[in-house]
Order: sequence, then structure tokens, then C-alpha cells
Amino acid sequence: MSQNAAEIAQQLLKAIQDWSSQVLGLAVVLAAIGTITMALLELLKAVTFARPFFHRFMIARCWVGGTGQPALDELLLLVAGGEAYAWSWYDQPADRLVASLQAAAVIALNYPASYPNAYEFLVSSDAKSPEGASNSTSSPSPGLSAASADPEMWKQASQVTQRPLPDDANKRAEALASFQQANEARIRLGNLVQHKIDVLSSRLELFWSRSNQLAALIVGGMLTFYFLSLRVDTAPAIDGLVKVICAILGGLIAPFAKDIVSALSGLGSTKKL
Repeated sequence: MSQNAAEIAQQLLKAIQDWSSQVLGLAVVLAAIGTITMALLELLKAVTFARPFFHRFMIARCWVGGTGQPALDELLLLVAGGEAYAWSWYDQPADRLVASLQAAAVIALNYPASYPNAYEFLVSSDAKSPEGASNSTSSPSPGLSAASADPEMWKQASQVTQRPLPDDANKRAEALASFQQANEARIRLGNLVQHKIDVLSSRLELFWSRSNQLAALIVGGMLTFYFLSLRVDTAPAIDGLVKVICAILGGLIAPFAKDIVSALSGLGSTKKL
């Protein structure tokens, strides 16, 4: 029984090695196309300044919006030193760009009087009150009312200069309670701003990676179609539809062909059982 199992395993291994040797040649070609594709894409991104244009579009147009130019100007002042130096900030990788934006948001939150437009944009929320809430006899939700009052509460509290607490016990207790509420509002606002920046970071990474994948598919497919169209005397002619299908498949597989070549090469060097 054990001898039969060993023979079956050896036969399966031989079949896999034969198949891998046949596919390896195609995988090597696709790996070469994938390498050329990635090199061309990196060249095109560097020449066309694709990353800074993409980041500026996503932040200035999609995140802040056209009506938020004053807020954008204040954010650019914090992250890059102003509009004149914004290009170098947009040209950074997404993780470094988001990290500097988070630091700028902390400054805007701590000093809302100095950066009022950036503060109003960062603490703004898309949540709307239900229609007819003002005509309803029921009291509003404490959570919603507290959240809507947080920006103004913290803005007023941040403008209060440091002064000694009143000597009167009642006034001292009121001041401490007011400070405690303001600090809690600041924490809630910090969580809101962090969430908005996290959403922006996810969108930047998603759209940038998807754009690169689409560009790699298109360039890889075009290269595959071009190489299939080259006239080779010893090779038979290939039908146009077959070229298109192979170009699409080649564009899909080319970026990952290096891993395929590594895996198939490993199969070829496997010792016999």
C-alpha cells in the first residue's frame, strides 16, 4: 500500500513538473513584459507628475471642495508653509502626506482662533437633523445636541487665557466643570477629525492603487499585443482575435508574473520522493 502511494505521489509530481516546464516559458515572457510595464509606468508617473496632480485633485477638489479655499489655504500654510510650497507636499507618498496633515489638524484644533476656516472645515459634520425636529414636542437627543455644541464650546474655551481659579467655592466648581466639558468636547472633536483624515487616507490609497493597476493592465496589454504583432519568419501567423485575447490575459497576468516564475522554478528544482 505504501509503495502504491509513493508511486502515485511520484507520478503526480512528474505531471506537475512537466506542466510547469511548459508554462514556465510563457511565464518568463509575461514576467519580462511585466518588468517593462512597471518601468514604463514609473517613468510616465515621474515625467507627468501624476502623484502630485492626483493628491491635489483628491484633497483640494474632492475632500475640501471648491468652496473651502480659505480652509485649504490655512491647511497648506500648516503643512507646507503656504500655497507656494504646496507642490512639494502633494508630491510626497500618501502615508507621509497624511501624517503631516494629521499634525496640521492638531494645531488647527488647538488654536481655532488662529485658523478659523481650517477649524470649521475639520469639525464640520455631514449629519443633518431630522426634518420637522424643530416642530416636534419631544426633546432632542442629548448625544446629538452635545455633538453639535462641541465646536463652539471648545472654540470659546480655547480663547480663555490661563487665569487663577476664583476664590469662591461655587464659582471655582463652575469653572472646573466648564473646563471639564470643554476638554471632553475637544476629545470628541479630535476623534471626528481623525476619522475624516482616516477616510481620506483610505480613499487616497484605494484610488491610487486602482489607478496603477488599471494603467498596468492597459500598458501590459498593449505591449503584449505589440510583441504578438511582430513579424517572425519561424513563427506562424496569429489571428487578430487571438491577439486581443492574449493581450488582455497578458495585461492581467504580467504584473504578477514574477511570482509565477518563482513558484514554477521552485517546482522544477523539487527533489524526487
